[in-house]
Amino acid sequence: MTEGYRKRLERVMEHITAHLAADLSLDALADVAALSRFHFHRVFAAMQGETVTEAVRRVRMNHAAQQIVTSRDDIAAIAKACGYPNLDSFERQFRMTFDMTPTQMRRSGQLPAMLIPARKGRLPMYSVRIETTQPMHLAALHHRGAYVQIGETCGQLLARVTAAGFWPQITGPCVCLYHDDPSVVPVSDLRSEAGLRVVPGTALPEGLHATTIPGGRVARLTVTGP
Repeated sequence: MTEGYRKRLERVMEHITAHLAADLSLDALADVAALSRFHFHRVFAAMQGETVTEAVRRVRMNHAAQQIVTSRDDIAAIAKACGYPNLDSFERQFRMTFDMTPTQMRRSGQLPAMLIPARKGRLPMYSVRIETTQPMHLAALHHRGAYVQIGETCGQLLARVTAAGFWPQITGPCVCLYHDDPSVVPVSDLRSEAGLRVVPGTALPEGLHATTIPGGRVARLTVTGP
């Protein structure tokens, strides 16, 4: 039974994320979960650690903060895309959430820590494995700016590898390295790299550089989904 509820709530959270400007009322989301309004409210709060209203507000505010810092979109347009009927209500909620206005956050250029459910009681533990790894050698491209935009650099990396006919030398999937703390470093100055695993000492195509992830003991957490 719990597994069935979990899948329903995953469907609801995916719906919220994909339809921020839509009707995300309790009744609308209960329909997505295929549960009665009352039962959905109880199950959601018990399993998610927050009410439906709190979850919708949290997801909307996370997305709004990301767009304000990483895009040049008009703030009123961001408010509308996040489901707020007018700029006043959006700015009021934004200030209550982040203790600053959208304009102040944009000027700071820094993304706040992502909002997470304020769970009460004992937090669930995730399955983390301690492993010993060997050094990983990469053919890489530098990325500077918002971490959420590193996909563009990954695309450039794959295009260069393809153009150079370099795929036979690739021994593993794409890896992204993040070097700075986004809560301290301005978004425009964040440093990261996108790389593909290669045999050490391999001559690299023009425009790519060699970088190495040191081996040693690591904590590995596998995340599935969005």
